Amino acid sequence: MWNFFTKFSFHLKLSGKSSPTVDACYKRSRPIVMTNIAMGVGMMPLALGWGADPSFRSPMAVAVIGGLITSTLLRKSWRFDRVRLELG
Repeated sequence: MWNFFTKFSFHLKLSGKSSPTVDACYKRSRPIVMTNIAMGVGMMPLALGWGADPSFRSPMAVAVIGGLITSTLLRKSWRFDRVRLELG
């Protein structure tokens, strides 16, 4: 399936039209980042130790926030790397 999209996008690039794959990457980026920011802000009170039993929940919140940041950065670099490969 990915091969079809790559060939289709390459054909559109040769014809001078914008690639739907590139457009989808940019349109989908914003909701992903906004969701991750909302989750990180929601976990911040737990990470700072505000609330009941911070000794148990604080490390979990720090791990979740770190995972969100790491996965977002890795996903962004992978996605835009694919876009760069597609554009040549």
